[in-house]
Amino acid sequence: MQLGEWDVPNIRAVVSVDRERLVLYDVHLPMPLSLNSHAEQRLQIHNLLERAAGEDDPVLIAGDFNFTETTTHHDAFKNAGFRSAWDTLRRGRGETWRRPGSLNVLPGLRLDHVMVTDGISLARIDRGEREGSDHWPMIVEFSMGEGQGR
Repeated sequence: MQLGEWDVPNIRAVVSVDRERLVLYDVHLPMPLSLNSHAEQRLQIHNLLERAAGEDDPVLIAGDFNFTETTTHHDAFKNAGFRSAWDTLRRGRGETWRRPGSLNVLPGLRLDHVMVTDGISLARIDRGEREGSDHWPMIVEFSMGEGQGR
């Protein structure tokens, strides 16, 4: 699934969980290192939220968003009805990426997120072991059900 002009792989799947349908998006949004990549990131976020708004079933979006929880991009997901799994269940930075090399002593950033809509009840989120990537994975336990859940 393509969200913007760049050919970046993203996945949309509809799965059955507890006999209910769940729309799952796995995304890797561009890192805003230039004006061009920032514009592409904004375009992909807009298109992703527009697609998600058209879904009839609960939506879970996970992946490398390449923005932190303190940005207007994060606010756009909240304004569209999404809850951050980390912000709902945990406190603190929740870093998923740290600059490699000598600067790795600095605090890391949470660039990876799990966002959910109503109809998904969150139970647990943890950071997994970093293997084969420069990011730590986020491990989320959830269930399907009526209402907002936790």
